[in-house]
Amino acid sequence: MKRKELLIGFFIMIAFCLESGITKALSLNPELVPTDEIINPQIAIPPSGMRNILLIVGDDLGIDMVKQYIPVTGNSASGLPSTPNIRRLKNSGVIFDNSWANPVCSPTRAGFLTGRHSFRTGVANAIPIGPDLSDEELTLPELISSAGYATGLFGKWHLGGGDTGPNDQGFDHHSGVLRGDLNAYDSWEKYENGVGLGTVTQYATEANAEDAIDWINTVINTQAKNWFAVVAFNAPHTDNNGDLHTPTIGCDGVVSNVPDINGMIECMDHHIGELLLELENNGELEKTTVIFIGDNGTDMASINAPFSSSPNPSYKMEVYEGGIRVPFIIADGYHLMYGTEASVSSGLGLISSPGRRANAMVHTVDIYATVAGIAGAVSTCFAQDSVSILRHLWSNFIPIPRQFMYTDRCSTSMFQAAIRDSQYKLIYRLNYNTGVLTQELYDVADLEEANNLFGTGIPSEALLLNELYNMWASEGYDPQTDGCP
Repeated sequence: MKRKELLIGFFIMIAFCLESGITKALSLNPELVPTDEIINPQIAIPPSGMRNILLIVGDDLGIDMVKQYIPVTGNSASGLPSTPNIRRLKNSGVIFDNSWANPVCSPTRAGFLTGRHSFRTGVANAIPIGPDLSDEELTLPELISSAGYATGLFGKWHLGGGDTGPNDQGFDHHSGVLRGDLNAYDSWEKYENGVGLGTVTQYATEANAEDAIDWINTVINTQAKNWFAVVAFNAPHTDNNGDLHTPTIGCDGVVSNVPDINGMIECMDHHIGELLLELENNGELEKTTVIFIGDNGTDMASINAPFSSSPNPSYKMEVYEGGIRVPFIIADGYHLMYGTEASVSSGLGLISSPGRRANAMVHTVDIYATVAGIAGAVSTCFAQDSVSILRHLWSNFIPIPRQFMYTDRCSTSMFQAAIRDSQYKLIYRLNYNTGVLTQELYDVADLEEANNLFGTGIPSEALLLNELYNMWASEGYDPQTDGCP
């Protein structure tokens, strides 16, 4: 039904966007037509639709668990897992130091698949606590399928819709799990395109990567089209028993005697390397853009400095920095193959000066507009929260058109939201059981969020509150009277 609506309503949507003056999110791919004076002259920007897109998602992975974010967190490298392939991605692309997601997984996944925040999609908590992703949303795989892309999801779905949820929401192929966790990493219920395959004993992280490789090779050999693959690892999320496993099965000989979450991350990193190697061997890596993110912050049991449970609960499920600050790296397959000094005059490179750190505010919801831009798909004004960050791949001096960044989560007991600008972050926490509203303000440099500045007369306080209420009003939503979205 939605595919018919996409075709029938195509020009209606464009007319609506233009009529309402919302042109920022309406992209007939202007991101790939930059002006000469702001682009490195070595970069020959590829025509839209020439690139494959590989999106890799780590589950419950905050920046505190990733060595490449030590310049931000100040952690010691000695206690963190070895991630040579994530390092390769960083060295071959752009690493974003101010990147947010939602505090739990389902809202983040709904966000990057729709370009919309959870108070708009209604997916404001981990499913099944909250509602499933609506079939009325125009998802990213549906959108770029219209541009001729094959689309596949491998691993975790967790957006509801029954056994065929991923396929009904636009993925040509799905192989993995439908719910949020596994019975165990070496004993889990696998689904493929809506069909239950029973219990499998292959280590889940290994299976996710191998399934993606098999599908990509099939697309190359039988369809001769570009592809968009989402590899949504379950790692390093705990299993259904709350356990973290040493992944001796999936990474035997690669990860030895590395306990729990560090071993799970090292195993995931190993299979990221296997993915990249296979893409290089089959000739696809050169023309592939790789995006790596976490879906929310690290779990409370595994959180690292500077995040902790004191003075605030700064971990998964909370809108303090430890719950929402996630890795976000965009890498260029051309540089992964030929090195960061290689000329990209062939037109297949997308990133100028790889290895850069960027301070721009980016959000996982931005994946929608960014991937659409790479694919040459026509986005719509309904993805109003997603901002393309393509131009920032060419230069840190090209600003991302965002003044504020937002996230939230809603449960039966509490609605919590956070909004920030370039210097301050405001937190809004409404306890539904007591009716108590708590508001806090922090300097964004205060990662521990120990010094609450709310009520001290800082002008950003009123500005952020006003923007918060305006955002909700644009959707006709009020958390104080409406409850969860």
